[in-house]
Amino acid sequence: MAEKQKLTLSVEKELVEKAKKLGVNISEITENVLRHISETEIKEVVTKEEINAAYEKLFNTMLPAMEKFGASVEVGKVWFDENHSFTVKLLNNGELWIPDIEQTTKIEGVSVDSPKKILSNFIESLVNASEKNKEKLKELEIFRKIIEALTETSVSKK
Repeated sequence: MAEKQKLTLSVEKELVEKAKKLGVNISEITENVLRHISETEIKEVVTKEEINAAYEKLFNTMLPAMEKFGASVEVGKVWFDENHSFTVKLLNNGELWIPDIEQTTKIEGVSVDSPKKILSNFIESLVNASEKNKEKLKELEIFRKIIEALTETSVSKK
């Protein structure tokens, strides 16, 4: 294993708290990101198609965690006209969905948010989905106990 060096990193407090809630190892992620950045070669000329392909790679990387938590992430907008837009969400099945008009779209038609905004939305959606899952599990346990009590009462009266 390579020798490690201590690094001081400043991260928004709220982001650190959210990462802890999700059980994320910030040191490990930082190391992996730095490794990938140092290995990434940036071309001199980059086309819109290459940017879209990079966003699709980003989205595909997000999908396993989204599926695990049952989350969707806001990733951009589609514009109806210069004054009206609709939110676009990445669903955990990989589709880009426009909730307001209940329709899928392709990345080419989306005004995609910045990677930083998408990362923030991604973390926020995982935390929110985890909280909803926790509440749902709690509710399921309560109703299971009610049904157990009803079953015990009805069976013991026979």
